[in-house]
Amino acid sequence: WPGYDIVYRHRGKHSTVTCYQIAVENPAGVHRGIVLMELDGVAQVNSMNDSARIALSNDGGTHRVRIVLG
Repeated sequence: WPGYDIVYRHRGKHSTVTCYQIAVENPAGVHRGIVLMELDGVAQVNSMNDSARIALSNDGGTHRVRIVLG
């Protein structure tokens, strides 16, 4: 599969909803591994090997996440 997009709505304290627009790309058609992960255009360091993590915010905004498998 070449990729997919999802929207995740994170409900925080006091019913604040923060939206995450997530795009996962798989240009090489692989089954595992992450070569790039960005949050709002800023590359995130993947220090957990293949366990990618993004801390969720409770700011009520909209954030874009891009993940490229490889």
